[in-house]
Amino acid sequence: MNRIFLDINVILDIFAQRDPHYAASAEIYSQIEHGELTGLFSVLSLGTTHYILQGHASPKKALRAIQILRSVVELVDAPTSVANLAIDSGWGDFEDALQYYSAVHGRANCIVTRNPRDFSKSEIPIFTPEEFLALQEES
Repeated sequence: MNRIFLDINVILDIFAQRDPHYAASAEIYSQIEHGELTGLFSVLSLGTTHYILQGHASPKKALRAIQILRSVVELVDAPTSVANLAIDSGWGDFEDALQYYSAVHGRANCIVTRNPRDFSKSEIPIFTPEEFLALQEES
């Protein structure tokens, strides 16, 4: 599993250094930075991520975080079909549906999130950061 889609909460844990979740998420991000994994992130999530990060830092630092992020991960561009699939999906949370269909569009092998229950309808594997790291150790 080398193409992993990162949910917004994982990115926020990294850039806002939110404990106790920071360590596992940062380890995965480090593997992406070093080319051991391909990290995917939805272009649709950049605005939400920036907005939330502004609550943890200045707008300038939040923008810098987004600039760093785009240089490390592969941004999954979302065509209209992704939005249409999310709208028609019947998922309880539209944002989670957008994340899921972005991951599918980006050919992700799995989704890494702190909220696996949000992806209960997923047809691709879902892992918490800790579960993903444990799976790597087993391999």
